[in-house]
Amino acid sequence: MSVTLRHIYRKMRRQNQSQYLLMFLCYFVSILLITAYGVVMESPTIRNVLPEGGDSRKMLYMIFALTLLGCLIFINYASGLFLRFKSREFGIFMALGAEKKQLQRLLSEDLLLLTACSAFGGLLLGVPLAAGIWNFFRFAIINTKEMVFSISWSGLLYGLFFAVISIMAVFLKGVFFIGRTNILDVIKEQRKSEPVKDVKFWYGWGGILMILLGGFLGYYHSAFFIQVLKYWPPVWANVVYAFVPVGLYLFLLYTVIRGWSGKNSYKNIVSKSIMKFQGRQTVRNMCIIALLTAGGLFAMFYAPITQCTRLYSIGQRTFEYAFFYRGDEEMVTQKDIEKLAEKHQVPIHSYTEISSATVARDGYRDLYSDSGAISEEYVEQLSECQIVSASDYKKLTGKTLDPAPGEFCFLDSPESSESTISITQLTNPVTGKVLPVKAAKVLPEYSILLSHLVLNDSDYKEISRGLTPQWQEEVVCFHGDKDSENAYLFSRELFDQILAHSSKDCEISDFYDRITKAYYESEGMTYEDYLKVSYEDADSMGFANSWKYYPDFSPMDVRDSLKNLSVFLMTFLFIFLICLMSVLVILYTRSITLGLSCRQVYEDLKRLGASRVYLRKSVSRQLFSVFVSPTLTGTIGIWGYFLLVLYANSGSISSAEWIGAGVCFLLVLALAVILFFFYRRVRNKVYRMLNI
Repeated sequence: MSVTLRHIYRKMRRQNQSQYLLMFLCYFVSILLITAYGVVMESPTIRNVLPEGGDSRKMLYMIFALTLLGCLIFINYASGLFLRFKSREFGIFMALGAEKKQLQRLLSEDLLLLTACSAFGGLLLGVPLAAGIWNFFRFAIINTKEMVFSISWSGLLYGLFFAVISIMAVFLKGVFFIGRTNILDVIKEQRKSEPVKDVKFWYGWGGILMILLGGFLGYYHSAFFIQVLKYWPPVWANVVYAFVPVGLYLFLLYTVIRGWSGKNSYKNIVSKSIMKFQGRQTVRNMCIIALLTAGGLFAMFYAPITQCTRLYSIGQRTFEYAFFYRGDEEMVTQKDIEKLAEKHQVPIHSYTEISSATVARDGYRDLYSDSGAISEEYVEQLSECQIVSASDYKKLTGKTLDPAPGEFCFLDSPESSESTISITQLTNPVTGKVLPVKAAKVLPEYSILLSHLVLNDSDYKEISRGLTPQWQEEVVCFHGDKDSENAYLFSRELFDQILAHSSKDCEISDFYDRITKAYYESEGMTYEDYLKVSYEDADSMGFANSWKYYPDFSPMDVRDSLKNLSVFLMTFLFIFLICLMSVLVILYTRSITLGLSCRQVYEDLKRLGASRVYLRKSVSRQLFSVFVSPTLTGTIGIWGYFLLVLYANSGSISSAEWIGAGVCFLLVLALAVILFFFYRRVRNKVYRMLNI
């Protein structure tokens, strides 16, 4: 019996090669994408561009988690589809007396062959795919030594882990499949659907409300716990994000089944009834498509927004060249700079040098208990604070400020909406001299004096008297050519000289704070700088974003910003391509499945006299809904969330960020064109399958 059964089974396997191929491709593509993503994510190139702890790397991990979840659900769907096609022949074998052990052995061989081959192929080709896509965009956009793609084989572990988990999941599903005792249920499995029995009238707007509520609460719940409840947000608080997928499911279910037009309820009744009959299966896939679309676009939006803002701020600077250094450093002099400018034939003028000082400001320090409760403690010396005199500020910017005695003006970013500064006293960290102060006003500033306090001359002299050179800084600014190649070479060589004159004591990040460090040491705690910097990484993006004394040289910054834009585009475009490939594969399989499941219905409609035009319109409406509803929902949802993030960061959306948003809109249009042509190809294939 076993030999005969195996012989028959092999013939049926050859007869159903398309189903085996479909499952193989679903597994292969999923493992290929996860492997390629892992290789890129763990690449030393990306680790240099996106340092650990930064927002960009956090976003990289977030999108990877989203992609991983989407691929897992996709594989679960593919295996379920494969088992449904196997159900009829297995049911017949069981009805003829075949033992479950025999069928289990045959199914296990199929699953092992499919998953092992797809896993091996995905792991084998993941690295070439990652390197190939990266190098294609590197040579197509900009080619620098920083963007040479280096491979870390540890990235393969992500693909291997995903392959093991997915193989275990599909074998477990196969065990449950064979374990059924009701033969009729197994036989009918292939024709089984998941119709939607009822869709309430509130599903549509209720789903939208839950999506908005989940996004808003998910983003702001941490601030609510910390600022209002004075409690560190517990892990379970992230459950508010669950409103998003639930709301998404309800919204898409309402859109697919009932639609948003209350008129002509019998219009398009065939396509609506078919969609309702396959409702839950279709909507689950549409939810995955919406999430992957949102994740891919979120990755693509990041580079235009950040770099447009950066380039805009560079163009608004008071001086084309500016840098500062600690008072005890033997730095390049004006004579050195003029000599270097003459060497590169770059005219410079309006050379200005002023002094600033670092003092301690007061404020409230957060204290965290073991239970998570947050309390505040007022301290007279909370952190470092940079100050400059009104006369030096006028000398540098040409603007007159005359704060009253005991008052200060705060120089804030133009994008910030902060209107009050909670500083009531300044302390000289060397002499202990205290100066009571209050804020006079906040001024938008693009100069190198960002976040400085401007005091009147007498207050500045009083509070800075006795400071050692380590607590003083010299600020150097001058105008000059910024658009020529010589200007870039001049700024680059000047940067190298500044770096050569900087001591190891100044190898610190923007987050390094001596006042905070002293507090930690007084409490017996170890002070850890948020980000470590090294002069050896001077050419990296992480160093440029983190080094405390990194200069503001417009020619160099514009060139580096364009280079960084290319790096971001390549990195996140790769992520977008992975999400897009996943979306296209799911759209294709869902569309083909709809076509196969509806074949008998359309055959009956043809016998009843339905015209070819009517049948094509019915198919088009089904597929159009599958394509448009989830992708449009994901696009609008992530667009709204991104605007929320931009607004929350500074309390407003700057003109530079709106320019970046316009670039993002063009990217959305490009995605729409891709999806439209793909929809037409899939639709024509379904036409041919249904012979219409």
